[in-house]
Amino acid sequence: LSNHTFEKLNLMQLEGRQLALFLRMNESTNKSHVAIRKILKCHPNFIEIDPLFEWGAEEDGDQTIKALPHVISWFEKARMFQDTTKRNLYAIYQFARAMPLLFEGVATLKTGDKKRKRVY
Repeated sequence: LSNHTFEKLNLMQLEGRQLALFLRMNESTNKSHVAIRKILKCHPNFIEIDPLFEWGAEEDGDQTIKALPHVISWFEKARMFQDTTKRNLYAIYQFARAMPLLFEGVATLKTGDKKRKRVY
């Protein structure tokens, strides 16, 4: 049962007021915006995105950054409701911390008979 089916609920405590706020949000016809606003409200500081590291891992078992463009796109959409710059940077940091080799700036150069790695 989706919470979008509730239309009215009378509660007087703090939890009731928060629930009433969410129910008022449900009145919007743009359900994508409703979902974004609820996520931002329930996760005021940072959103842990660890579960997304496994997206696409079923193919070869390795973690990928396959979800990163979608995460960044979501934060861009969320920007219309509040400044998400810090959250966006933290999400990228979580990906980089979890998969440092995928973010490492390594170039292999051939110089004569030798190979060198240069780290940017």
